[in-house]
Amino acid sequence: MKKIPNRPLVRAALATALLATSLAATSARATTMTVNATTDDLNLGPNGNCTLREAILAANTNAAVDACPAGQPSPTIDLISLPPGTYDLSIAGLYDDANLTGDLDITDDLQIKGSGAPLTIVDAHAVDRVFHIRWNDTTVISDMTIRGGNPLVAHGGGIYVESNGKTALLRDVIRNNVPGLYGEAGGVYQYQAGFLEIRDTTIRDNTASYSPAAAFYGQALLVNSTISGNTAVSISPGYGAFAAISVPYTTGHLTIVHAPFSLTLAQRGYDNDIVVQQGGTATLANTLIDGSCAVFGTGTITSLGGNLESPGTTCPLTQPFDQPGVASAGIGPLSSNFALVETHMPAASSPAYNAADPASCQATDERGVARPQSGACDIGAVERRPGCMAMVANEPGRGLTIDPLGVALPLSPLAVALAFRLRRRRAMTRAGA
Repeated sequence: MKKIPNRPLVRAALATALLATSLAATSARATTMTVNATTDDLNLGPNGNCTLREAILAANTNAAVDACPAGQPSPTIDLISLPPGTYDLSIAGLYDDANLTGDLDITDDLQIKGSGAPLTIVDAHAVDRVFHIRWNDTTVISDMTIRGGNPLVAHGGGIYVESNGKTALLRDVIRNNVPGLYGEAGGVYQYQAGFLEIRDTTIRDNTASYSPAAAFYGQALLVNSTISGNTAVSISPGYGAFAAISVPYTTGHLTIVHAPFSLTLAQRGYDNDIVVQQGGTATLANTLIDGSCAVFGTGTITSLGGNLESPGTTCPLTQPFDQPGVASAGIGPLSSNFALVETHMPAASSPAYNAADPASCQATDERGVARPQSGACDIGAVERRPGCMAMVANEPGRGLTIDPLGVALPLSPLAVALAFRLRRRRAMTRAGA
């Protein structure tokens, strides 16, 4: 069995994490493509626009497609820029891996960057999953919402990572996706033995019989990310419902740092947030589990400290700063908390508040707020600011939030994005920028 990562190894992994801070390594020769149409067309004619599908094909083939310029060969990482808008997939056709129909197939080194999760949305409308990352070396998908995926008879409703290379999902929202019949993982399905980093990302409201949020068959690192409201429901005849995330086999090795979990079980099955089995491993640090863990066969869960489980004691939390069997996690509902992604804010009375292990504390939280805010880091993905007021009305997406500047705003994505920009502009003005 492979060795479980220890604390120094995990700290080193976090310090050198895939691409969250290292995209500057992209060659100056990289092609930048700005998508100028939200429609899903593929006109080799051309018709003078550059759609998302056409831009990906130009990057895959290193040849101009319609108005999209030619990409550059690997290892150069081309960039596709997505302005605000909803990019709807509409070209039906399953089982195509050439990016001509169905999902968006990525086969060469590429970064796709949106304008923020509330503003840039890629919606598959159930014609297939959303993204299929194949045999390339490096892929980064950031700053967007990925939703509406349904591959009908396959794994991975939102994103299928079928790459032995490096993949990063940064500052994304992955929601309302479902795998196909007998499929696994509504949100993210990692199948090959590559390395996947998920950072500052919310995976919510996805549905599957097994692992509605994510399944990891390779090396994976989940940092400052929220896993919430994903539903395990039997959508395949004869199969029960099972696990928010899973590390199924010996190829799967997952490290989780500063991440809260919650699972909705809609039908018969195992109500577990984290399941590890058959030689897979999961290593937890400063993670909030509002639910339970399960280990089958030779699977292993290891705590590095600073983890909280509520309300049970199913996770092996025996290290310093661990809190098993807490009656209530004391976190608020999923809401914007004045940021571009939705998170669960701990109350001032929460056992997660100021309770994280400092050895694994990250520099910022999922929203980019500095850690710590009041003496010690908080457990989970979001850091509570002293005196902060989060949700006033207890209905995610519909209530009011109080900004530190004293501005009350409806929790619509556009209002949150505009308020975020206003706050940043005021901070720059105060600093004399």
